[in-house]
Amino acid sequence: MSNPPLLNVNLPISSLARHTAQQFGEEQITLHKARRTFLNTLSVWAVHDYLALMDVTTDLSQGDSWNPLMRHCADVADLVVSGMGRLECRPLFGPAESCTVPPDAWWERMAYVFVQIHPSYTQATLLGFSLRVEQLEVSTSALQPMDEFLVYLHQVRQNSLILAGKYILLREWLEGRATDHWLDLPELWAQIKRVSFRWQSEGVISPRRAEPSEGRVSRGKFIHLGLHLIPLMIQIEASQSNRINVTARVFP
Repeated sequence: MSNPPLLNVNLPISSLARHTAQQFGEEQITLHKARRTFLNTLSVWAVHDYLALMDVTTDLSQGDSWNPLMRHCADVADLVVSGMGRLECRPLFGPAESCTVPPDAWWERMAYVFVQIHPSYTQATLLGFSLRVEQLEVSTSALQPMDEFLVYLHQVRQNSLILAGKYILLREWLEGRATDHWLDLPELWAQIKRVSFRWQSEGVISPRRAEPSEGRVSRGKFIHLGLHLIPLMIQIEASQSNRINVTARVFP
């Protein structure tokens, strides 16, 4: 028995969304650009409303589509999802079965959501999404269904939380901002001396070799490797051209 066809997501378009889209369209100098801006704004607002219903936070004001200069200069229809990235919300009008995605939007997007705007401008249908676009015309037949979109967003959110918990900004060390659980080298050295280690290389970072200096910071911590604790040492040093040299060493 075959599975039933997947339903699209239908949403009403509020009067506030239409009023805002009309305002943005009136800023443009040609009728073609005004209509494109009008439809772009409606599609962004529709995705924003949908994600709000799904308890996903977005920020309309942070996207290029809410920037007057960017609306004037480019074909923008982006929506910032808080803590995750930027979506592209491309509109299709009426019965259209394909949509144009400008090359400027082919990068730095976490996904592309395609929105059908009904001729009455009172209803929008989320037709599906794509994770990557590398061509001007995208057919609706090639889209992934919207019920998989929330699964994808959940995965992105989980990955964002993992990255936020595990990654640090090394440049902050040069600005005097410490990072939790990272020790100055004398503190780490004191802990290392309690355990027997053999230093095999003359190039290791020791308290003497890693004394703080202007533009150079060294810190360390113990990391778990199976049942063992392994000392990890990181030294960063500012260099020319706004670059940072990073030396990382672990010791068995």
